[in-house]
Amino acid sequence: MDLSFNVWDVIDNDTLYKTFLCKNCGGMRLSHRTKTLVLISDHTKGVYADSWNYETGVLKYVGEGQVGDQELIRHNEKLAESRSNGFEVHLFEVFVRNKYLYEGIVTLEGMPYIERHEDVTGQVRDVYVFDLRIDPNNISTMNEYLRERYYWIERLGLHEGEEKIS
Repeated sequence: MDLSFNVWDVIDNDTLYKTFLCKNCGGMRLSHRTKTLVLISDHTKGVYADSWNYETGVLKYVGEGQVGDQELIRHNEKLAESRSNGFEVHLFEVFVRNKYLYEGIVTLEGMPYIERHEDVTGQVRDVYVFDLRIDPNNISTMNEYLRERYYWIERLGLHEGEEKIS
């Protein structure tokens, strides 16, 4: 898919959904027209506990569903089958509302697995976790990725260890 922006560019929500021809809200946005699944790791809302493992270069991405046990249906199923279903998976991170940092194409590593997390009501439930790796075509090394990530966190006015934006 040809994009009007590059890895490390920051775009707004309007550009995101017009580019991918997907919905304009949600953390997983599917488009059958562009054969893409857009994932958004939004650090401003605190709903999901997405986290990077810097030693392995993998993002633990929590699946779709804010209340109750998650199921491997809809977008969760599409992501679980992304190595074989022909959908390209694109990742964005949000550190400041309506500023979507494009991380590039990601691939699922292994199979999704279940962890216990609190939902938005505070109840402990089962969530699906997907280990996602940045496409090596977008970055040459994890160290380069981390330097670029740090640069964008600094540029957006956030620093390691600060509280999430509410």
